[in-house]
Order: sequence, then structure tokens, then C-alpha cells
Amino acid sequence: GATDFLSLQLGSALPAFFAGLNGLNVLMAAKIGGSVTQWFHLAGGIQSVILPGLSVAGASGGLPLFGVGFATVTLGHGDRHASLSAGVPFTISAAGRSPFTAPIFTLSGNWRVTESLAVVTEHWVVLGIAGPQSYGLLNGAGVRFLGQRLAVDVGFVLASQIQPFSGFTFAVPFPIPWLDVTYTFF
Repeated sequence: GATDFLSLQLGSALPAFFAGLNGLNVLMAAKIGGSVTQWFHLAGGIQSVILPGLSVAGASGGLPLFGVGFATVTLGHGDRHASLSAGVPFTISAAGRSPFTAPIFTLSGNWRVTESLAVVTEHWVVLGIAGPQSYGLLNGAGVRFLGQRLAVDVGFVLASQIQPFSGFTFAVPFPIPWLDVTYTFF
């Protein structure tokens, strides 16, 4: 966090370097929030990623930016908490801005087990990922190693797509490794 109520994030997704994308991908986020009570917290913000070399329907050139504006409700405190977020995704490219109509929901949790170790989990539901009657799921779990200014998350993500009325289900047949490194400058 940059202040008690503002968090800023800047990073890169290493797996995207191996996905055939040309150029540096950039992850950016800003979140503003506060505590309503000791155990009840509200926040809102924007998360985005620039993926060079990835084409967006109707786009010609430029760097496509994908993002989501979101609102979050958190119950708990710094050592144990659960958050529910809802947001609306969008893209911005040389062709202009393109809002999506389907929302994204996330449920995440953090349980600090010791001074230097926490268990973390994050679950994403993306509605309408392959049409109006489908949704995508990303389910992740891992451990967070905590240092003075450095935190490292190590875990896995399971990905699937479901179309309940047609019976179609697709799942990535193996867990996707999850590695996240965070350094606090402030």
C-alpha cells in the first residue's frame, strides 16, 4: 500500500513471455479502500494488463489493454480475511474502447498460520466467457512466504469452462503453476 487507503501495483506476468507475445506485458492496479468497522472493509479500483502482440477483434495495431473495474467487500483483519469482489471487464485498443456486458466475480481468502507463512486462495468466475450461457472458472490455492518487505506466493491454478445447459465442460488437464513475488517499497 502506498498509504493507509491506497494500494498501487506494477508488475509483469512471466508466463505471457512464453505464450508467443512480442514485447513486455505490464500489469497495473490501483485500489482505494477503508474500514467501516474493525472487521468490515470496502474498496474499489481498477486492474489492467497490457499484452503486446495480442490482437483484439477490430483492432489494428497499438497495445491492447484489458482491465476490470471492481468493488470489494472484505470481512476479517490482516491475518485472516475473506474478500468478495465484483467487476466489469473492458478492453482499450487502437480500435477504441470495448466494454463487456458480463461481470467477473472473485472470492479470495488469506489465513496467516505463522509470522512468516500464510495460506491463500483465490477463485474467479467469469460469466459469458464463450457465450451467454457459459462461464469460466479459475481456482487457485497456495502458500505465502512473508518477509519484512518481500512476500512470495507459490501454488497452482485450475482452469475450466462450463456451459451448463449444453453439458459442455472443458478443463485444463493439469494445474497451472502460480508464482507471485511482491516487494513493498513504502
